[in-house]
Amino acid sequence: MAHDTVTGLDLLRAARREWKTRGLSVTSALLLGLLSTACFEKAPEFPLVPTWQEPPGGTAALDEKALELSKEADEAFEEMEDDAFLDRPEIVERLEEVVGRLWPDDGRRPLPPNLRIRISDVVEANAGAWPNGMIVVTAGLLVRMDSEAQAASLLGHELVHALERHSAAEALYAEMTPSHVDRMLLSKELESRADDGAYRLALDAGYAPEAAVGMLRVLAESGDAPTWGRIRAWESHPDLSARIRAMELRAAKESEAGEGRVAADEWVALIDPIRLHVARLAIEARDRAFAEENVESYLERHPGSGRALWTRAEILKRFERGDERDALILAALEDAYTASPDDADVLRALGMELRRRGEDERARDLLARYLAVRPEAIDRRMIERYLGRSVTGMAE
Repeated sequence: MAHDTVTGLDLLRAARREWKTRGLSVTSALLLGLLSTACFEKAPEFPLVPTWQEPPGGTAALDEKALELSKEADEAFEEMEDDAFLDRPEIVERLEEVVGRLWPDDGRRPLPPNLRIRISDVVEANAGAWPNGMIVVTAGLLVRMDSEAQAASLLGHELVHALERHSAAEALYAEMTPSHVDRMLLSKELESRADDGAYRLALDAGYAPEAAVGMLRVLAESGDAPTWGRIRAWESHPDLSARIRAMELRAAKESEAGEGRVAADEWVALIDPIRLHVARLAIEARDRAFAEENVESYLERHPGSGRALWTRAEILKRFERGDERDALILAALEDAYTASPDDADVLRALGMELRRRGEDERARDLLARYLAVRPEAIDRRMIERYLGRSVTGMAE
């Protein structure tokens, strides 16, 4: 039998097993392993991943594992707070329509009845298919996409993961081998399958093939860590630059297909209402560039938006340094006030800035109006102490 290479870590693990089962010391068991003519076997071959449409024999274990993981996922979602997700039914409805185009229910291949979509309220760019049929897309990823076609590519990828129960296949394989490297090989294989399946689904649904390339580039541009210095064998996904090149070659061969349903302007209009919220998340995450990108993008289409101008002022407060900082903040707040004189956040921000500068008369007026617009403000008592008035007096 051909011998496989065995690492020191493999030998130590084997020695511990011998120690426990045969009562040997660790040293004796390790020597026994070194002297043995038999070699430790490598991880088993990757299991086949059956689909729900044409399941080969022997899917009972996969079915059982999928059900187990589905229950665990349901419990995990029940423990999450409601504010972990954005309540944007119009966006969710649109995403569900896209899934319906990717996988039309023609009676022969219905979608799983428990398939749902939720928007995670985080700034990072990510998405995932959970074992219970939940597809979660982050708000930070939604605003980075510029068309429905890109969204179709993303959702198709997660849909393939869900339909083929990849999470269950990975869990079963993890029970077969302790090797992280081999588990990551399977994970990479499943990611490639999801890329391939999503590409075909989107093309068949009439989406432009270039959108798949665009979606992968969005992920590449939003990466939080450099690719250099990584140990590729330890990672769960294939190299992103290689995925992009492969998809570019595919799209080039079918450039005449799927020119419809790009709907870039319509998509941007759909996503715009959460763009300033994501900018706020980026401020909290100390990502000035992404916060500014979203604010300026929004202002291009809504140049008189007081909320956008107020958010620009918040970015300056958090990140700006230097002699011009105060002047820039005040100018941004004055612009926001001119655009939205009754916005509570604008009134408060400008009022507090003027108070800091010692311009008490105007500051008092703005802060009094702030409490009138937002009577249940969490900082009401603090503002009232500054104004020297009681709650009753303010109400009157």
